[in-house]
Amino acid sequence: MNKIKTSVLVLSGALFSSNAMAGGFQLSEYSTTNLSRAFAGAGIVGDDYSAIAFNPAGMVFKGDGLQIGANVMRMSATAEGNLNNLTREKGKLETIALVPHFFGQKKISDNFRVGVGFFAPYGFKLKYNDDWYAKSHALLSDVSTLNLVLAGAYKVNDKVSIGGSVIFERLEAQLTNTTAFGMVSSVEGNSYAVGFSAGVTYRPFENTRFGISYRSR
Repeated sequence: MNKIKTSVLVLSGALFSSNAMAGGFQLSEYSTTNLSRAFAGAGIVGDDYSAIAFNPAGMVFKGDGLQIGANVMRMSATAEGNLNNLTREKGKLETIALVPHFFGQKKISDNFRVGVGFFAPYGFKLKYNDDWYAKSHALLSDVSTLNLVLAGAYKVNDKVSIGGSVIFERLEAQLTNTTAFGMVSSVEGNSYAVGFSAGVTYRPFENTRFGISYRSR
C-alpha cells in the first residue's frame, strides 16, 4: 500500500511540473542560469533576476541587482525533395540569431520589489539560398518580438508571495518568396500590444517552493 501511495505522489509531481510551450516560436534563452538546468524551477529558485519574466512573484527571493546577457543561436540544415515533379537545387538553411536580455530590480522594503525587464520571448528566422527548389514558397521567414516589462512583487508572509507585470510587446515580421515571373515578393508588418502576467509562489518549508504563473495572450 505504501508503494502505491509513493508511486501516485511521484506521478502527480511529474504531471504538475510540466510546461506548456509554443513550439517553433517560443524562446526561453533569456536566462543563462535557467538554460543550464533546462529551466527547472524557473522563476522560483531565486538565484537570478529572470523571475521578472518567468514568474514575477519570485522577485522577492532577491534584493537589488542587474542582470544583462545575450545568447547566440545558430541553425544550419539542408532540404531535399521536388516540387511539381521537378527536382531542383537543395535548400540550404543558415541562420544566426542574437537573443538579448536585461533585468533589474529594486528592493523597496523587506516585502516589496519593483523591477524592469527587456527580452525576446518569441521569434524565428529561416533564410534559404536563392535557387533552392521551393523558393516559390519561401526564401526568408523572419518573425521577432521584443518585450518591455514593468513588474512588482509582494511578500505576503514567510510562505506566500504574489507578483504581476505589465508587458509592452513589439512584433516585426518579413516573409519573402519568388513569384512565377522570377521576381521576389516580400510581405512586411509590425504591431504593438499590451498584456500582463501574474504569479504566486508558496514555500511550505525552508528549501521547498512551488510556483504558478500566467501570461496573457
